[in-house]
Amino acid sequence: METFIIYLFIFALGWIVGTQFLLLRLRQALMKEADRLGLSLEEDDEDDEAEVPTFFTELDNGIIFVYNKKNNAFVCQGATLEEVAEKSKVRVAKVLHNKDIFAFVNGKVKIVPQ
Repeated sequence: METFIIYLFIFALGWIVGTQFLLLRLRQALMKEADRLGLSLEEDDEDDEAEVPTFFTELDNGIIFVYNKKNNAFVCQGATLEEVAEKSKVRVAKVLHNKDIFAFVNGKVKIVPQ
């Protein structure tokens, strides 16, 4: 019985070491292929979540102008909030319009409760 347990232990240890060796070889092959294709597979230290941009609006002669609050860059313009939400081409954004807060979500305007 002791011999069986020893053989089982040696088999399990070999299995674990072999699996780890295979994973190491696969990782090396994947990294080599990524380098050949010019891709980077290294993990970034930054958060995976993208920062939600904050926009503000200005109203001039019935036209709504949308700007990025971070760098004051022009985003788009339109006659209604729905129109500028579609034109902004952002997945999610926070919008300050006439002292109210809205959200652009996939081209739609959502009211943010305060």
